[in-house]
Amino acid sequence: MEKYKAGASTEVRVRYSDHVIAALGAFPETALMAPDFEATTGELEAAGTATATAERAVTRARPRLTVADYFMDVEIRAYANMVEIADGSRRGPLFNALFPDGVGPVVAPGGSKQLPATDALIKRVSDSRVPGIEGLRGEPLAKVVMRRTGLADAITTVATARKAWLDAFGVE
Repeated sequence: MEKYKAGASTEVRVRYSDHVIAALGAFPETALMAPDFEATTGELEAAGTATATAERAVTRARPRLTVADYFMDVEIRAYANMVEIADGSRRGPLFNALFPDGVGPVVAPGGSKQLPATDALIKRVSDSRVPGIEGLRGEPLAKVVMRRTGLADAITTVATARKAWLDAFGVE
């Protein structure tokens, strides 16, 4: 009977255990050990299944985060375009007040790193006293806040799924 490598997967270890259980059951001297090996193998297999299920949840959550990040960027760029239109140009007082370093620093970060930049933009819009800002609050800002909430939810979903996967992997 071959031995598996030290870094072998759970699937390989379960298959190996099946061979060991069959071999133990074949001899009267070792037959009483087979049920213990079978129970342990069942626990390992269940833990492996739980880990695979948790890993699949992470795999499904990551694209949702990517899409939420994309929509956040699109919404911020659309908002910046609204500011430009309201201002008449990128060099106007509204645009400079809301995007002092341009749009790039707000959309360039990804995932959880984008939240502080978006929060700072929302705060600048809320605190601004530049003439013409009133039309950029309300529904236009609500769309940015909605996308920010979607991004934060996606980040939380990935983090929660990742923690569950690491916990399951730890048991395995």
